[in-house]
Amino acid sequence: MELDHSFHLALCRLADNEYVDRYYRLLSIHLNMAAIHAASYLKLADKYFESHAAIVASLKNQSDDAVKVLEAHFDNVWALIGHD
Repeated sequence: MELDHSFHLALCRLADNEYVDRYYRLLSIHLNMAAIHAASYLKLADKYFESHAAIVASLKNQSDDAVKVLEAHFDNVWALIGHD
């Protein structure tokens, strides 16, 4: 995936067009997140559901722990997809 990103980034830079270069970099962020999500979603759907339910419950109850629940979600997602 990194090589593909590098290829497209280099290609856009060859255009020598700031708009094309900036647009690709912005778009690639979203494409990268979509690829990570798609690769892990089926395997982790139950975990995502549990984590999202905890977020909704903490927000609905205006819990003081809402920020901790969100932080735990982000930490868990990174751990589940294999990032440290």
